Formats: sequence, structure tokens, C-alpha cells
Amino acid sequence: MRKLFFALAAIALFVIPMSANAVDLRQNADGTADWVSSDGRAAYEIGVTRYTVLLENIGTASTAYVVIPEGGTVFQVDSVIFGAIATANETLNFSINGVTQDVIEETITVTQSGSAAGDRDTTSISTDATVTAGQVFAVDTQGDSANDVDVVITISVRR
Repeated sequence: MRKLFFALAAIALFVIPMSANAVDLRQNADGTADWVSSDGRAAYEIGVTRYTVLLENIGTASTAYVVIPEGGTVFQVDSVIFGAIATANETLNFSINGVTQDVIEETITVTQSGSAAGDRDTTSISTDATVTAGQVFAVDTQGDSANDVDVVITISVRR
């Protein structure tokens, strides 16, 4: 009886917690796939890599660059500001290897009115923004706003 008790205790301690943390592979309607936790609380896209770059002081005309080490298609760009901007809205433009509007027509407008640290803006890329391994993704601003505010840009690439 004692052995049976220890065997059941071992199963309860090791098998049940492992099954509670299981993940399942889910095929989405758009052809992509996700790893989804069995409790449905988290989904992790397969084949998506995100790259971040810091653009310092969007109130001054400048450009930030990041190398995309693996090829794919840019499908979304997000930004988060570190503080309030003043005077005017700020537009973030994107390019791949120096080619701007022909590749990525979308921009992000950081709105001045009511802006605050932690504000997130996003754009979905509808054009064919294909990158090959080693190409440079650039984010630039014209410096139309006031205040020395940094912004982090996240570039989402689907392989």
C-alpha cells in the first residue's frame, strides 16, 4: 500500500503539472501557425521575429538603423514614446536599404495632443515589404515636434 501511495504521489507531482503547462500547435485561417497554451491565455506566433531600435530625440531630424539578419516580410511596425512631445505631431517614416515610399507606404504619426510616456502607435504594412537577410531597416523623423523624447521602434518580420 505504501508503494502505491508513493507512486500516486509521484504522478500527481510530476505528470499533472506538466500537462497543465502544455502548448498546442494551432493553424490559423490566414495560413500562419501559433503555439497556444492549453489554458488559452497565451499564443506565440511561429516564424515571426521582432527587432527593436531606439530613435533618440524624435524632436530632432534623425534616423535610426537596424539590420534584419533573416529574410522575410515586414508586416507591422510599432512605436512607444518615452515622454510627451510638444508643438506638433511627429511622423515616423520607414525604409529598407534606403528605398522608402516604393516599399513601405505606411507611416506612424505620433500625436502631440495628449501624448505621454508609454503611448503606443502601430501600423500594419499592406505593401510587399520583403527584406532579405542582411538588409538595413531605417526609421526617420523630420523633427517637427519639441521636447527631447526618445522612441523605441519594434519591427515585426514574418519568415
